[in-house]
Amino acid sequence: MQAIIKNNAGKIALGIILLAAAAAIFAFQGRDKPARSDKVLYVCVETGKTFQFERGPAVLPRQNPETGRNTLLPCSRHDDGTLVIGSRLRATVEELDKQGLNKFVDLKTLEVKKTPQ
Repeated sequence: MQAIIKNNAGKIALGIILLAAAAAIFAFQGRDKPARSDKVLYVCVETGKTFQFERGPAVLPRQNPETGRNTLLPCSRHDDGTLVIGSRLRATVEELDKQGLNKFVDLKTLEVKKTPQ
């Protein structure tokens, strides 16, 4: 009977330790990550210019305020400064390309070509 009690006590102690470790990992996860911006970076596939808009729902492609055409897509900036369109938007980039509007996004890599901004 004593062996069962010791065995159960060990299991309970191990369970508590694992729960505490999981809680610590959860609490410290993401502390070194920068805060998420309240703005989203967009690039015009036609002109290569970038724009920032408040984060929130948007119909894509978004309208370029300068040209009035729907050519803005959200992008991310890599550490080397390269702008890239997300792979989920590949079909949208291809459609804009078919319309003759895409002049700055590589269809294979979805990288934005350098622009003189």
